[in-house]
Amino acid sequence: MSDFIIIDTDPGIDDSLAFVYAYARNLPVKNITTVYGNSTLSNVTRNAGFIIKSLGSEWSLHKGRARPLTGKARLAESHGNTGLGDTVPKDSEILFPSTISAEKLFDALALSDQMVTLLCLGPLTNIAYSLDKNPDLIKRISRIIIMGGAFTENGNVTAYAEFNVYNDPSAFRKVIDYAYQNGVDTTVIPVELCRQILLTDHDLNNLEGNSLLLNVRQIVEPFIRYYVDDATYGGYEGAVLYDVLVPLYCEFPSLFEVVRCRISVEERIGEYYGKTIFKIDAASSVKICTTIQVNEAKETILRALSKH
Repeated sequence: MSDFIIIDTDPGIDDSLAFVYAYARNLPVKNITTVYGNSTLSNVTRNAGFIIKSLGSEWSLHKGRARPLTGKARLAESHGNTGLGDTVPKDSEILFPSTISAEKLFDALALSDQMVTLLCLGPLTNIAYSLDKNPDLIKRISRIIIMGGAFTENGNVTAYAEFNVYNDPSAFRKVIDYAYQNGVDTTVIPVELCRQILLTDHDLNNLEGNSLLLNVRQIVEPFIRYYVDDATYGGYEGAVLYDVLVPLYCEFPSLFEVVRCRISVEERIGEYYGKTIFKIDAASSVKICTTIQVNEAKETILRALSKH
């Protein structure tokens, strides 16, 4: 594993559960950088500060980009009014962001001799912007793990596009291209794989009173209801645990099967905007996850989310 981890994120309920997983498993997280996505930048930064402080972690928090490189952000509907259901933390419950922005953090990393793993849970705007500004940053990145894309099933924001990619296709393309051209070990976990790991009402009942996440029912139950009840993107037995699979892969890549490939994305406005396509390339450093050991993966996640 690399020297340390930066989580780039837009919390978001599943992002918050990914925080809990990373904390419980003692992954070497050092910094959290926030980006618009599941809610506004202000909301997701507050949510990240709430989860960090609730866990009692020593991670530092850095505020990132509020809008995509091009186009207009589309905020999520599945995470409630604030991004954490309807939870509105008090100021006393929040770790406030550092005066060092995400941009300045990546500027400093580009000039350092440290190596980092990036766990990317939201739109890739922060990463793409910083790579364009400081191309040498790519030399400091040993591994990138991304939740994004829809390759073999419908997307979760349009028929063709996954939410994170749809919010900034240009940023996604830039990060993937930088990684491919520089041989950086990069793994994309697509939406169709995430749909195999669901958090059900039964799981929530078992977690309540035994979770590392404060107010777990208040935060998670609206997420479950959305995925059970929504007429367009619902119909599942529980909530899709998208972002939790990123730190899971970071720790246990053997639970997944991958294919090496080239990835392209549609950036032109229209029906296929944000659509991702892959082509097998055995020499590529870029991979997509194609299968997951469902039972073992879910058991590992639920153990991490529990106090015991």
